[in-house]
Amino acid sequence: TDDMWKEFYDVYVMDKYDLGLKDWFDEENPWARQSMDARMLEATRKLDGEGNLYWDASDEIVRNLVKEYVESVIENGATCCHHTCGNPMLDSYISGVISMPGVVSGETAKKYREVMSQVTGMQSTSAQSDDSGSSGGSGTYPPDWQQETEYNRASSASNETTTEPDGGVGTDASQPVNPVSSSEDYVEGQKMEVETATFKTGLSSSGAPMMAIIAVIVILALIGIGLRFKRK
Repeated sequence: TDDMWKEFYDVYVMDKYDLGLKDWFDEENPWARQSMDARMLEATRKLDGEGNLYWDASDEIVRNLVKEYVESVIENGATCCHHTCGNPMLDSYISGVISMPGVVSGETAKKYREVMSQVTGMQSTSAQSDDSGSSGGSGTYPPDWQQETEYNRASSASNETTTEPDGGVGTDASQPVNPVSSSEDYVEGQKMEVETATFKTGLSSSGAPMMAIIAVIVILALIGIGLRFKRK
């Protein structure tokens, strides 16, 4: 609802509880805050199934969100999560707001467009070499996320095509190999033997206790026989 979006804005952007959130985000993860700003701007831009804005925010809130988002992009670089860099509708929406007088200076608007142009160019180059594109992922990443992603993708591909020496032709090396199940004589390192304790619930097999029990039974039997004869 509009009230819920407004509360989100008051807490995380306006810091209504004076928690120092802006300074904390600037130190720990400015791109996370930038992504939240973009998400709120998306809510003020997009229409639901009934043709209503997801968040009918005031012009002041929209201008403030755009101002903070633009300044963060210039200072920290663009966060490229699924609703920012690869979202031309959002970029067009923001460009329309910053063209209004009093939102940001002309120099700030120019720097923002330069940064976004560089990001768009990087994405276009990446899209030509990889059909998956760079804007389909999710999450919040720092400006150098593309280089790290390319490195991780190459490492992952290398691992998937690695063939085990004893795997044989056609073996899928990406599946886990269990050497123990392939050979009964396989030993790696020290072998641990587990001794299972056996709990005995019956009588002990030692002869002395058994003899004592038998003696007690015999004595009781003799006493019983004696009592019967005495009664007669």
